[in-house]
Amino acid sequence: MWESGAAVRRDGSGDGGGPLEPPFVALTQNEVSRCLLSLDDTQHRAIFTMQVELGLSTAEILGDETIGTRGVFIQDIDSKSMKLKIYYRGVKKGNFTTRGVPISIECVRAVRDYLSSMAMSFHDEGRLFDITDRRWRQVLLEVQEKTKISKKISALVLRRTAIISMLRSGMRPEEVRRRVGILREQEEFAVFAIAYVLNSPEEYDAWIKQMMLDGVTERRPR
Repeated sequence: MWESGAAVRRDGSGDGGGPLEPPFVALTQNEVSRCLLSLDDTQHRAIFTMQVELGLSTAEILGDETIGTRGVFIQDIDSKSMKLKIYYRGVKKGNFTTRGVPISIECVRAVRDYLSSMAMSFHDEGRLFDITDRRWRQVLLEVQEKTKISKKISALVLRRTAIISMLRSGMRPEEVRRRVGILREQEEFAVFAIAYVLNSPEEYDAWIKQMMLDGVTERRPR
């Protein structure tokens, strides 16, 4: 399901490799399995699975008031229809906008295991996870140390792994972007990912032109 991408930026800097390789690092299926095996805590396994399967950011999962993300609550997950709602705070205080994304069976199982370990269920209410962003970054560093995987294991790499998996499954770039909710943090990496995975200069040019219109980048198409 998962494939690895290149490990450098287009200018040749980064994790090594040639200057023409796209700036995309993703985990292989074997590496994902090794990471999951290294995680004994059910909460950690659930968060990891949500990022590597759905491509959600840590802020979307845990919440971040500075950018207006509420974080996932138990009641946001509909395990019957396999849907998840992500909430963002609107312009007016207290108002939220939402986007719904399909949630994989792997995520439902991981969350169910976590809730069961906490003597809770999908019928309960309240915040799903009780962990800080800083602690989650530490957990991923510990995973890298345990697994001895040479690639940097971070929330961004897990998001990229999800993106490349969706693209390889044949999902359209527009749908991928809608599902993972690519916001201001790393707008451009998805463009390179799509160009690399689909091997389509036309797709690359279209994305770059749209991003220029959106004011996200000044980079010109190849």
